[in-house]
Amino acid sequence: MEQAESRPNPRGEVAKAHGAMEREAWPEALAAWDEVLARFPRRPNAPLWRSRRAAVLLRLGRAEEAEAAARELLEGDQQLEAASLVLIRALIQTGRPEEALAALADGPLRAAHTAAVMELRLDALIRLGRQDEARAEFEQVFEAAANPVLLAVLFAVVPPLYENQKRIAMWVSLLRKVQPLVDGENAGWREPAVALRARLHLALRNRGAFLATMKRADDDKPLGFHDRRLRAVAAALGDAAYPDLGRPRIFGIGLSQTGGASLAAALDMLGFNTLDWRNPLTLELLSEADFYAFDAFTGTTACVGFEKSFFTFPNSRFIYTTRPLEAWREAIANHWRKLYGSADFDELKAALAGPERFLYSLAQRDIAHALYLNHPGFSEAYQAYDKRVRRFFEDKPADRFLELDVLGGAGWPDLCRFLGKSEPDEPFPRGEN
Repeated sequence: MEQAESRPNPRGEVAKAHGAMEREAWPEALAAWDEVLARFPRRPNAPLWRSRRAAVLLRLGRAEEAEAAARELLEGDQQLEAASLVLIRALIQTGRPEEALAALADGPLRAAHTAAVMELRLDALIRLGRQDEARAEFEQVFEAAANPVLLAVLFAVVPPLYENQKRIAMWVSLLRKVQPLVDGENAGWREPAVALRARLHLALRNRGAFLATMKRADDDKPLGFHDRRLRAVAAALGDAAYPDLGRPRIFGIGLSQTGGASLAAALDMLGFNTLDWRNPLTLELLSEADFYAFDAFTGTTACVGFEKSFFTFPNSRFIYTTRPLEAWREAIANHWRKLYGSADFDELKAALAGPERFLYSLAQRDIAHALYLNHPGFSEAYQAYDKRVRRFFEDKPADRFLELDVLGGAGWPDLCRFLGKSEPDEPFPRGEN
């Protein structure tokens, strides 16, 4: 340890960790930060590195661990903003948006007016069902917003705050603000502005403008966190065979809390451009439009119409993640408690009868009712969906359907055999949902 600590600087190892984060390779990023902290535990930047590690834990769905790590860091330095951001994100992810708002108001970030703080505040308000308040703050900030980082934050909350024509109008307004920044005098704003302009064109379903924007993007200048996905989508949309219904797609059709997020991470590690329940480029719920541009899809948004997907894409494959009923019922109840403050099924049905409590309003309400709330209880919902899947695939080709108990231990061998892929050296990304 002492010999490793005496090395000139940890720049290479830190760059490796940041690179893994930019590629969204979260298991790799966690291992890289662990390596950095093991070799350089007493460097001045170690608290910041621990904050980065905690942020990766959040991405891996390990919010409780991330919260504990952030609180430990804040005990040593109450003004460590990076740790405060992780703590507030963890509070939101674990279903405590009220605590998150209180921490923003009373903690070290109370005087901060950064894009990250604005993003957390709007997220907490939306999750509390205080959309009118969130819209008022959004529109106040929007008037003065003039840098691509803050505009990207505002872009992220458009889908949960606005619907239909109003959503389109907000995207168009954002595009008008972004376009001058691409060729503006501030060179540091160019790449984030290009990335945001590309994402806006994608959200507006303007394929030609999206491809033109990506064509102008320099190959040697990454477009930030979303660079890999943007370039993959540009390759798909720019292919002469687009939309190429015969191109293989993969659909993960297990209900929430059956390992779908782990499956999504695994598919991404295998090289598939994967979406889990929403499109991270447009921040909308996953929709049929995404099936033409991406490779793999998981989450309830992929479950609702899996039969149509089977026939639309003749070379598609379907992975049904499962979980024992009792374990699933406990997990799904806890999941809904975090989202909506209750695990009682009848209370949820009454509270969620309208669209206003759903993060994505009408679209998410329709999915929730189709898969869960139109049934007498969680158990009946699971059993009905299980019967639907098994009945549909009972006479379909065996090479198009795989049942996978990810949370029970299934992983690379079954998945890679099914997909004809070599098993990675990295561990299977096994989370809790």
